[in-house]
Amino acid sequence: MWRVGETDKNRSYVLWLGSAAVAITLFSLIGGYRLDFEGRVAAKRVALYQEWEGMLDPAAKVVGYVEPRTECRLFQVGAKSIPNFRVRCGSLIGWTAEGYSFDPPITTR
Repeated sequence: MWRVGETDKNRSYVLWLGSAAVAITLFSLIGGYRLDFEGRVAAKRVALYQEWEGMLDPAAKVVGYVEPRTECRLFQVGAKSIPNFRVRCGSLIGWTAEGYSFDPPITTR
């Protein structure tokens, strides 16, 4: 049986959860975060940079190189002058602009 106060309590939980979902979604869209459900595999050797758009700076620090056939996950997309993709490949996390070096290719959509 429902009591008088339970309906209001359930409604407040729904409103709170809905507000939290909207806030997280907006933060993700603005920050460029993505959920990569399918995953990707490196098709060729790819350099990962520590900084966003690090590939444009000759003195930029390279975090490491991803070898072919390494499984990767995309989790952030950004663009200032060129599209950049932040990926996690094994224990490496870094930025790259070489989206077509993965199978399937990383695109901005």
